[in-house]
Amino acid sequence: MRNATDFETLFTSLLTELGDVLPRDAVDLIETQARLVHAERPDLDIPEVVQIARDVLKGNRHEAPFILAQMKAEHAQAVAEVAESRARLDSLVRIEEAFPELERLEARFPGRTTAAQMLADAGHTWDDFGLTEADGVLFQELLDEHITS
Repeated sequence: MRNATDFETLFTSLLTELGDVLPRDAVDLIETQARLVHAERPDLDIPEVVQIARDVLKGNRHEAPFILAQMKAEHAQAVAEVAESRARLDSLVRIEEAFPELERLEARFPGRTTAAQMLADAGHTWDDFGLTEADGVLFQELLDEHITS
């Protein structure tokens, strides 16, 4: 069937008949896939187009659980990355709030190789400044980065 008008007329008729026995979503899915097949292979007759569309949809149905599992894994990774970014941002906010006090403490205990050593020598902990150990590690990384740049 090489005539596009003939194809369209017969295909529309087929879709109407399918609409009488299938849910609208199913008909829409078949139509979309069959039109993709027809666009690639306009030389095929309606039965061939519909068979290829059916085979593609059937294959998609079998692949769906694997695709869904992959999407869930990607979503979980994205959620974890957002949580990590949020935690880093929260840590930076706490460091910014504590920085003036830490700077004053450093002036009283200069020359220490690490911020943790300065705190220990001063008899303080990160917690005394509203910081966690992880905040302290990030603070030291920022100090080291500042010194090397």
